[in-house]
Amino acid sequence: MGIEGSLAHRLFDAPLIGLYAEIPIAAAFNSTPRANPECVTVLPHPPGCITQPFNYSSIFVTPGLKLRIGGPGLAPYAVVGGGIGHFAPSGSQGSSTSAAISYGAGVDIPLIHFFALRGEVRDYNSGYPAFGFGGSGRQHNLFVTGGVALRF
Repeated sequence: MGIEGSLAHRLFDAPLIGLYAEIPIAAAFNSTPRANPECVTVLPHPPGCITQPFNYSSIFVTPGLKLRIGGPGLAPYAVVGGGIGHFAPSGSQGSSTSAAISYGAGVDIPLIHFFALRGEVRDYNSGYPAFGFGGSGRQHNLFVTGGVALRF
């Protein structure tokens, strides 16, 4: 389960285009990592591999830019940003923080002047959490969300 929200400030606005500074915050709870196949199939297990299942929570903060294209009806947009991702496992293991970049797209469907429905897909690309489940390099943390947009 996850939740995502953002605060944006309009930098530039024209009839068919808008540029916004944005601070998105996304959190996921009780995620289960996929084990590196080497940690599961190689016996004895390589050093640092955790073979018992566990869950972890994550939070991402990636300030960036949002580009809205469209008129008064549907308002599609694209987002890009950079910041950090923080991961905290259940149990007694320590936490892990990594640089993260975010990118995605969405659409607002205005209902009244200050209220719209929103759908969005955003990927928070981060380093693997350092919990010993065998990952290295980068991982995708995909958020597919629906909600409301309030303008004031």
